[in-house]
Amino acid sequence: MKRFVTLALAAVGAITIFVGAVFAIMGGGSDYKIERTVPSPDGSRVATLYTGMGGGAAGWCSQVISVNTGSDPFSLETEKKSGSHQVFRANCTAKVAFRWLSDSVLHIEFSEADQGGGLSIYMKPTDHSGQVRVEYAFGT
Repeated sequence: MKRFVTLALAAVGAITIFVGAVFAIMGGGSDYKIERTVPSPDGSRVATLYTGMGGGAAGWCSQVISVNTGSDPFSLETEKKSGSHQVFRANCTAKVAFRWLSDSVLHIEFSEADQGGGLSIYMKPTDHSGQVRVEYAFGT
């Protein structure tokens, strides 16, 4: 009986290690979360802020703002793969705020958090369609 319990525990351990390895290989080590969505004044577009993080102890963390339309709505799965609607990306040490100034102008403010770790920033002047202009303000 003792030998059976030992073999059963060993089998459960091996299965757990195997499932964990498969999960890590398939990207299960990353976590994404929608933080905030803000529709444009006329509702034709939506700006979405989401965070993504992963990689363990020496990991990564990004804040991303994407702009989508009603005909091409936000999809976390699509953004994780292609990021085709991203207009802004910063590491998670940044303080980020955003608002629509009009139906076609998105204003994004960002600054370095008090941690002094530096900023890594990606900025586009327009959205995917070229119809939304993105304005930026640093240090506000």
